[in-house]
Amino acid sequence: VYDTAKKLKLSELANKSYEISRDFFEIKVKDLKENDEVTIDFENNKLSHKIFVVKVKLGYDDLQLEKIAKQNIISTIRRNLRSNKSVNKSRLNEIAELYNANDVKSDRSRNGKVAKFCNHLAKLIDDKKLDIKDLELCKKFSKWICLYVIDGNLPALNNITRIKIMMHKNRPIYSIEEKEIV
Repeated sequence: VYDTAKKLKLSELANKSYEISRDFFEIKVKDLKENDEVTIDFENNKLSHKIFVVKVKLGYDDLQLEKIAKQNIISTIRRNLRSNKSVNKSRLNEIAELYNANDVKSDRSRNGKVAKFCNHLAKLIDDKKLDIKDLELCKKFSKWICLYVIDGNLPALNNITRIKIMMHKNRPIYSIEEKEIV
């Protein structure tokens, strides 16, 4: 969308195009030939061609959603925990133990623990043992892990534990009754 809008010299649409998902929309210009340009007649306030933003895709399929969810969870945890000096290793060990990532405890470095924990979460997601279907819940889940590991936030730990409990049902998780983070 951005490239097409820029090429057509539609700067306002180009600037707003990042709000329009490239996966879902395209810009189409009616009757535009190869060497034609879209022009604006300022006197009459008209464009030389009709321009449409066309929806080309209805939504993501389940495989794409799983990939997005996994990527979001892992990248958020890595970004917030790998370079953060205030990571509490014992709290990271607690979360790792909760999710049966037993090899995390044996690693002594912060980065090693985070890498092993992320690999374990990725495997849980791939095996559909951790099957969160709501992308906002995925974002919250990774945020809760970071909040607890860094600050010891107890409502975050409560929510992480609720996700773990929901995993025992072996069904997709769409929502939980979460504790408000303060």
